[in-house]
Formats: sequence, structure tokens, C-alpha cells
Amino acid sequence: MAEVVPSSAVNVSVRWRGDSLVVSWLPPRRSPITVGCYVVEYRTLGHWVPLVERVAAVDRPSYRWTTASRSATYQFRVFSVAAPCRPDLPPRLSPPSAVVSFHTSGLRRRRPPR
Repeated sequence: MAEVVPSSAVNVSVRWRGDSLVVSWLPPRRSPITVGCYVVEYRTLGHWVPLVERVAAVDRPSYRWTTASRSATYQFRVFSVAAPCRPDLPPRLSPPSAVVSFHTSGLRRRRPPR
């Protein structure tokens, strides 16, 4: 019998906000099991790298990345993880979301107020 996994996150988007990239998405519309958290991965070239694991499963999940490099093109994808999301358990991951690209060239970091 195949393992039941959650459905994929949808509507993944990336935007520049202040001094960081914000990756946001929506929970799956329908999932055969409860989503407990999310994993966000990125890449510039080659292999996918985990950006953050165990983002809380809320109505409008997102992750703010403050150390993105300038003049780089990033690709992002999100996985839904079956509940419960615990580091002592192997994750049951959904298929990856659609891949979204974002280029950081020309973006300016916001100066702190004086």
C-alpha cells in the first residue's frame, strides 16, 4: 500500500520587501491528510538546498529570507509535510510545488530611518 502524503502547496510567490525576500504560498486546496508544516527549498544552479524546514501551517504561510545575495537568480519550491511535524520523525513530503524564479539584480536595501 502506498504511503499517503499531503497535497502540494499552491500559488507560491516571491517578492522583495524592505531588505529581504519573502516567499509565500497557500495551503493545498484539498489534501488527503493534514498538513503540519512546510519545507522551502531554493537553488541558483544545480542542486536544491533547504532554506527553512518546519514553517508553521497557517492560513497564509510565508518565510522572510534576509541573507539573499544581490545579482542572483533564485528558484524556490515548497513542500507540504504531513502532521505531525517533529524533528524526530521522518517527514512525509508532498510532491514539490510549482517552481518560482526571482532575480535580485537592481534591488536596493532599505536604509534604516534616521
